[in-house]
Amino acid sequence: MKDYNQQEWREKLDSLKSPGDYFEGDYVEAQESAEENTDCGTGGANYRLRALDYWLRELEEQREIAATERTRIDMWLESQERRIQKRIDWCETTLRLYLEGTGKKSMSLPYGKLQRRAGRERIDVVLEDTFRDWAEKSGNEQLLKVRTTVKPDKAAILAYVKTTGEEPPGVELNKSDESFSAKPDEGTFLDKPDAAA
Repeated sequence: MKDYNQQEWREKLDSLKSPGDYFEGDYVEAQESAEENTDCGTGGANYRLRALDYWLRELEEQREIAATERTRIDMWLESQERRIQKRIDWCETTLRLYLEGTGKKSMSLPYGKLQRRAGRERIDVVLEDTFRDWAEKSGNEQLLKVRTTVKPDKAAILAYVKTTGEEPPGVELNKSDESFSAKPDEGTFLDKPDAAA
C-alpha cells in the first residue's frame, strides 16, 4: 500500500468515481501481501480505520436500500393479498351457502370436497386475574392449574464454583472466547486530511 501525503490523498480521492474505489484498490493490494495485513503501523492502522468506517457506512446504506425495497414489496404483497382474499372469501361463502342449501354435512365434487363441522364449545378466560381471585375466594382452586418451574441458577452456581473451587456434577465452568472490535470514530472517513498537516 502506497503511503500518500496530504496532497496526494486529496488528488487520489477527488479523482475517483466513489471513495469506495480507493479503498477497494487498497483491499485488493493488501490481500496480495499477508505481511501488509498484519504489520501496518500507526499510519496504516488509521488509514484502515477510515476504510472500515467507509465500508461500515456502505454496508448500512445497502441495508437501508434493501429495507426500502422490502417495504415496497411488502406493501405490494399486502394489496395483492387483500384483493385476492376478497375473492377467496366470496368463493368460500358461496360454497358454504350451497352446501347448507343441500342440507348435507359433506359433499364430494369433481374438483374437491365441501364439509361442515359443528363448532366445539370452548372456554376463553378473558380476565385471568379476576377469574383467579374468584376461584381462590370461592374454594374452586381445582379450576386452576399450578405450574412450578425449577431451573439451575447460573449466577449462584458460578459464585459457588468461585468460592469453593469445586464444580458440581453436571456443570462445566467455561470461558467465552476473547472478543475484538474495531469501531471507527463517527465520520472518520468523511473527515478529509488537514492541508496544514
